[in-house]
Amino acid sequence: MNNDEEVKVYWQPGCSSCLKTKEFLMDNGIPFKSVNVLEDKTGFEDLQRFGVKMVPIVAKGDAWANGAVFRDVAEVAGFDYQAHKMLEPSIMKDKILQINSSASKYLEQIPDEELDTLLPGRPRSYRQLVYHIFNIQDVFLKRVEDNAPYTYESLLSILPKEMKTKKDLIDYGIEVGNRFSNWWSRAGTSTEFKQPGNVYYGEVILHEVLERTAWHSGQHVRQVALMLKEKLNIEPEIAQSMMYGDFKNYLVAILVPDRDYTQEWAKDHHKEFNLMKLNQDPDFIKMIKATTERANKKLSQIEQVRKFLLIDEEFTVENDMMTPTLKVRRFKVKEKYQSQLESLY
Repeated sequence: MNNDEEVKVYWQPGCSSCLKTKEFLMDNGIPFKSVNVLEDKTGFEDLQRFGVKMVPIVAKGDAWANGAVFRDVAEVAGFDYQAHKMLEPSIMKDKILQINSSASKYLEQIPDEELDTLLPGRPRSYRQLVYHIFNIQDVFLKRVEDNAPYTYESLLSILPKEMKTKKDLIDYGIEVGNRFSNWWSRAGTSTEFKQPGNVYYGEVILHEVLERTAWHSGQHVRQVALMLKEKLNIEPEIAQSMMYGDFKNYLVAILVPDRDYTQEWAKDHHKEFNLMKLNQDPDFIKMIKATTERANKKLSQIEQVRKFLLIDEEFTVENDMMTPTLKVRRFKVKEKYQSQLESLY
C-alpha cells in the first residue's frame, strides 16, 4: 500500500476516545497504522501540518477527521458508515448518573496516599482521572444549562488548586450528579436532542454529545476499576464482606456484591439487574469466585476464603447489621445467616 493511501490513527496513551476510534476501525475491517504522538516525532509534525493539537485524529493522505465523529472517520477511511441506533436520552441519563455514582464509590476505596500516584502510560494520577470523569459530565451540563463553549481545552480537566482533599473531589462528584439529575427533571425531558451539538470535534447533534458523555466517562470508570484491581489490589466487585469460621477447618465469607459494579456487569453480559437472581447465576458466581481467588493470593493459607455466600441485602444501621459508627454487628449477621453459612461446611 502506498503510504499516502495508508489510514493512520494519531493517538496517545490513556485516551479513551482514541481507543474507541481504533475499535471502530477494527470492527469495520479497516487496517491502520497506529501513531503515538507522544513517542513519534513525525506524528506530532503531521498534526501540526493538519493544523490540529488534539487526538484522536484519523488521516489518509492529506484528508483527516476527528476520531470522535465516526461518519467523518468512515469518509476519510473510504467505507460506508452504517450509524448505530442510539439509546433514548432518558436511558443515557440513567447511565451517566450510574457512572457518577460508581466513580464516587471507587474513589472512596483509593487510599489517600495513592491518590497522586501516576497511572501507567500517561502523566495522570488517580485523583486527576476521577476528576476527569466528573468533569466530562460537568462540561456537558455547562453546555446545555449555560450554552458554554464545549471546547477541547475544557475537557483537559485541569484539577483546580482548591480541590485538595478526597472529600473535595467526592463533594464535586455529588454536586455534578445532583445538577445532572436536577437538569433532567427541569429541562431534560423537553430538550430538543436533534439540535446542533455545537462542540469542537465536528458537526453532531446534542443526542450524540449526550451519548459521548456517557461512554467517555464510562470508559474511564472502567479504567479506575481495572487500576483498583491490578495496581492497588482492591476488589471493586465486593461492597461488603464478613468472614466466618472460628474453630472451623477453613474460612468462609458472606459477600455483598457492589451494586454499581454489578449493574455494569449485568449490562455487559445482557442479564437482568436483579441481585437476588444474579446471586444464583452461574456466570456471576464464576466472576465472584475469580475475585475471591485473586484476593486469596495476597493472604496466607489460613486466612484464605474457601467458600462464600452471596446475599443481596447490604449491612446497614437501619437493618441493625451495622453500628452507628459503621462497624458490622457480627452477632446479628450470624444470627440471620448462620444456617446458610454452616451449610458451606
